[in-house]
Amino acid sequence: MSADRVARIGRLVDARRAAADSVVIELDACAIAVARAGDAAAEARDVWFSAMSRAPVMDSSAELADESAYAVALGRRYEMSLRVLDDAKTRHEACRRRLCAARTEVKKLEKIRDRLLAHAAAEGGRHEQRSADAVAAARGARTP
Repeated sequence: MSADRVARIGRLVDARRAAADSVVIELDACAIAVARAGDAAAEARDVWFSAMSRAPVMDSSAELADESAYAVALGRRYEMSLRVLDDAKTRHEACRRRLCAARTEVKKLEKIRDRLLAHAAAEGGRHEQRSADAVAAARGARTP
């Protein structure tokens, strides 16, 4: 087992860990986006509901048509804010899945690295034992 192989897997673990850290930052940004979209949707809903709960002004048909158009526009704004919220939640969920995958990859590589280190240590111990046995055998052969 070469030290180069262990060093290579160590660098790979570090790179994957850095990638996972960047996904954490992206996940935080997605969470903020979801919160902001939720606030915007709640505000749009409140404005739309307040416009719908007011009694219509019946001064003229033009004013009634304007109020109706305004209420329709507010309803569309609310629907659009709900779509933005759904998109933000979808992006957040996708980012969360990417983070899980990245952390799983890091753990997998860490296990591989640890197994390589354990194997290298065991191999080194066996090599030392063989060397000690060879030295003992050589000394035993010299003694009469």
